[in-house]
Amino acid sequence: MEFTYGRAAKAGSLFKYLAIVFSVLLSMPAFSTPVLIDQTLGGLIKTHSTGDVWIEYLGSSAGYTNSLMLGNSVLFSNRSWWQNSVDGTYVKGTGCSPRDNSCVQHYQANPGNILNLGVWQADEVIDFSLLALSRNVTQQDQANIYQTGAAEGNPDGIAHVFASTYWDEALGLMYTDIGFEDIWGGGDQDYNDVVFRAYNTYDPLPVPEPASIALLLMGLAGIAYRRRTSAA
Repeated sequence: MEFTYGRAAKAGSLFKYLAIVFSVLLSMPAFSTPVLIDQTLGGLIKTHSTGDVWIEYLGSSAGYTNSLMLGNSVLFSNRSWWQNSVDGTYVKGTGCSPRDNSCVQHYQANPGNILNLGVWQADEVIDFSLLALSRNVTQQDQANIYQTGAAEGNPDGIAHVFASTYWDEALGLMYTDIGFEDIWGGGDQDYNDVVFRAYNTYDPLPVPEPASIALLLMGLAGIAYRRRTSAA
């Protein structure tokens, strides 16, 4: 899958995106406030409808060098870093020479950078991950990688994502603000070590367990009974 990144984006793709946004803005009512739909710790990110998924980098407050990943592709990084393509070693800062063909540089993103992830089908799961580098030179087996989704999907058994889904009536779509925690074991749980927004996505509400459904039905039945007795 080919991604289009920030300033280096193909002009046509970015202009097309901006044209769509501006046309929607011109045709919408004067003002519309997005409505919060759901907030979840350990968010499972899905596409809302069939079509393009866009992500926007919102920022980072991390001391570590962190990169948002999709599969093996680097989407956004809070600092520049290099990867040795021969042994996979990660090097922070300017540890590799630009003339070293075995090194690939990943550049620091700026808030507002946008990527188009291409066309997805409705309700597809998008497995974002965070690559957290705590050392100046990090071997692949030393790097911490945390996934979106439930706690059991991470090597430390802790949920590392907080997701908030909104419905934007003006744009006619859902989007999800997603924040990662980058420290093993949960850290300070601020979930702002890499923060981004994914357009045309949502974080599904958890499915209630049978016992919870039974309690809910009992509560509704009790309310109905009290209404009947009070009306008698």
